[in-house]
Amino acid sequence: MKGLQMKLPTWALRALSFVNSESERGEWQSGLLPRFEKNWYRLEVEKWRVPDWHQSYGRGHFDKELSEADLVRKRILETALDIEWDRQTSETDVRPDQALKEVARLNSAIGAMAGDLAGLFRARADLMHRFALEDTQESEPGDPFDFWSAFESAMESPQFRGWAYVAREEIQAFLRIARSQSRPRPRWPDLLDEITKRPDSEVFASDPVVAAVAGPRTKATEWSLLGRQLIAGLDDWEGTYPKGFLMSCLPFDQLATLAEVVFDAPESSFSGDQMRKLRDSLSRSKP
Repeated sequence: MKGLQMKLPTWALRALSFVNSESERGEWQSGLLPRFEKNWYRLEVEKWRVPDWHQSYGRGHFDKELSEADLVRKRILETALDIEWDRQTSETDVRPDQALKEVARLNSAIGAMAGDLAGLFRARADLMHRFALEDTQESEPGDPFDFWSAFESAMESPQFRGWAYVAREEIQAFLRIARSQSRPRPRWPDLLDEITKRPDSEVFASDPVVAAVAGPRTKATEWSLLGRQLIAGLDDWEGTYPKGFLMSCLPFDQLATLAEVVFDAPESSFSGDQMRKLRDSLSRSKP
């Protein structure tokens, strides 16, 4: 079978057919078809341990064209394609482990700066009140130093007009009450104070695919990191199927070949034994 172009089963063709075929991703997935036709024999999908029936299949798991088992196979391939698409379209050199540290640093900096900015607003308001000062003319548009004016102006921005239009009556009523009430109402420094009250918490990656490569780098290669992501994506995928179900459907040797084909890696970049070790390593790292 080696070297022959093979016709793909319907479930694989469906996985490669993105909903919007004219989108950037749709064109990318369509371009993968020759690679899969050339390498399909290597995947040995007949060895995948997908059960014909499982209790999860009853959870709205139905398709007029595909069997329940083929829908599982399709989901496995889609999970791998999602990871490869993210790899191909990533435009940043920042690694997940670096991002975790940077977000933690930014959280601390934002809290400190929010406190400083709140103090500046209060000092300004005190001087304006004590000496009856003004720094805007009546003919000028809303002052962004005033929270309510800034809020109203922001809603006029193109990206928020749709949202503002849907809730325009409620927003107008809210702003009218906020501006007409003589009772104290929140201003910029009050909102900034809330930021300073935010408790410190550890930054973590909620996406298991990202979390799989967010730890400190040791001797990990590009391929082993992708292997970790594929295992995490399959092992932690939870929706129609229970957690761990998709991973249980793939023997390690077939998982290794799937990784090589989807990630366009040289043959022998992955092995069943390597995948087993990566799975064990990920299991030990979970809380």
